[in-house]
Amino acid sequence: MRAVDPQRVIFPVGYRNRFGHPHEEAAGRYRDLGSRMYRTDRDGALMVTFETGGEIRIEPYRAVYRRYWQTTMIDDPVADTEEF
Repeated sequence: MRAVDPQRVIFPVGYRNRFGHPHEEAAGRYRDLGSRMYRTDRDGALMVTFETGGEIRIEPYRAVYRRYWQTTMIDDPVADTEEF
């Protein structure tokens, strides 16, 4: 794997994946190499863009288009209080 030296890895993981992918041993090898790992079950759809300079950009849908209940509203008085 060091010969390839993957900077980014995409694991297409389905809902209720009965095979348990990605296997922890395989994910651990990528983690040890310092690869940025994306999982479709966690990150949602991934938009992969190949730039003209050879750069590859990956945008996880769930990070770009967060659900309204995951985003703090501006000047939200509830967000400034302690959790109850």
